[in-house]
Amino acid sequence: MTQTFLIIGVLITALLAAMFAGAVKTFRGMPHLVPMLFALGLAIIQTGVYIVFQYAPEPHLSILCYFLLLPVKSSLLVALLIFAVKYTSPFYKFSARLLVLLFVVPGLTAALLFTNENHGLLYESALVLRYVPVKEIAARKSLWYYVNFIYMYLAASAAVYIYVCHYNAALIVYKFKLRVIMLAYGLYLVLDLLQFFDIHNGFDIAVLDMFAPLALGYWAVVIYRGSNLLMLARNTVFEKISCVALILEHDGTIIDANPCAQKTFATVWENLVGRYYSALIKDWLARCNGTLEHTDSGAIITITGEDGPLYYQVNESEISNHNGMKIGNFVEIRDITAQRMLYLEMFHAANYDQLTGLYNRRYYDLICEKYDLPKYYPLAFISGDLNYLKRTNDTFGHMYGDRLLMKISGILTKAAPERAIICRAGGDEFFVLIPNCGEDEAAEYLRQVSALCAQSAEPFGAPDISMGFHIKRDAREKIHEAMLNADLIMYENKRKHKAAGNYYKLE
Repeated sequence: MTQTFLIIGVLITALLAAMFAGAVKTFRGMPHLVPMLFALGLAIIQTGVYIVFQYAPEPHLSILCYFLLLPVKSSLLVALLIFAVKYTSPFYKFSARLLVLLFVVPGLTAALLFTNENHGLLYESALVLRYVPVKEIAARKSLWYYVNFIYMYLAASAAVYIYVCHYNAALIVYKFKLRVIMLAYGLYLVLDLLQFFDIHNGFDIAVLDMFAPLALGYWAVVIYRGSNLLMLARNTVFEKISCVALILEHDGTIIDANPCAQKTFATVWENLVGRYYSALIKDWLARCNGTLEHTDSGAIITITGEDGPLYYQVNESEISNHNGMKIGNFVEIRDITAQRMLYLEMFHAANYDQLTGLYNRRYYDLICEKYDLPKYYPLAFISGDLNYLKRTNDTFGHMYGDRLLMKISGILTKAAPERAIICRAGGDEFFVLIPNCGEDEAAEYLRQVSALCAQSAEPFGAPDISMGFHIKRDAREKIHEAMLNADLIMYENKRKHKAAGNYYKLE
């Protein structure tokens, strides 16, 4: 019978070693297997320690191996707890401090084992009762033995609880695998408890409870790889995507950041994981003298760079579990500087007059529709026609004609309030739109333009522009009607101006 146990132990060790080799081979494509890799290694050690315990001829070595199973088992179950977390939450990252804390009890147990003769905290006394058919140890256990025992089963219970919670929200294709994992856990705990309370009728069930980590390893390495191909593909995209990608908890805590995020925010925070996303953006804007603007297409962040402004578009998406419950957010921050600069160039070309820098007729028509709302009434429509542009071109050349156009554009802008929209409609025609502007303010604007023109000294004389305005007071009047009325008044003023002989002399 003893020889049979030896053969079974060696076979289990060989199978665990094969699983360990499979996990090592798979590790490059599945970094989540690190805890399972560690657990399989501990399972091999546990089997080896057990074999030494059973067949060591010296009682002292047998007793040492008997108690050495304690830290090995507790470390194994802690490793399986970590694997349970990584299996159910693949983006969660354990901090080095947390990992150390998880292995404090097994580590102290191992340390106390080798110094037990000095303090007796692990066991007071131990002796070999019998050698066949299985070796049994009679020991008076001390406080730390039970501390390790309780901690070991707390870790196992926590892992089972995590799997049960994940089972409730998992897709049906994952449920069978989770059942097997939980069944393996249950088998492991039951067999181990039977051994702890000596309910085995002389049969060494320590060999049997090795089948549980074996089953876990099989399902983790063989089945886990194929059924989580989608997750692995997403991880690959997450790591290689060229924009900033962050995964947040429901409270805004960053739990994962891709390499691009680490590089982008390297000057702000060295480590992003565990910090709040809102604080990251706030510190980034403060450090880089940036601004945040909310638009219909998402938030736009402008950062002051060495070679000019940098533009980033921020998109946030909710992450929900299979029950539709929000569990976090995915944040994508994409550098759109090139697109933004191209957009600004196209916008400027489409909406501004190239010569004067004023808005063009296209933009003016769009903005008139935007301001045709009660909150902007009374709305002043001002029409202007530059006098003697053709005579200036013919007499002084087109360069001076352009200079005249830029001069009058500057005067119209200088006299206007900040809320005014000034446009060169084409040729010698100009439009001005002033929201919340009554007759008195519009008339005062025309007087200021006239005064500024009179104060100008140019080779071709003072600029001269005929102007007229019309006030739109409600929605009943159409925009084109208001513009037409302003034009009619302007042309009437132009006719009176010419009839009076008010034109400059060419010098």
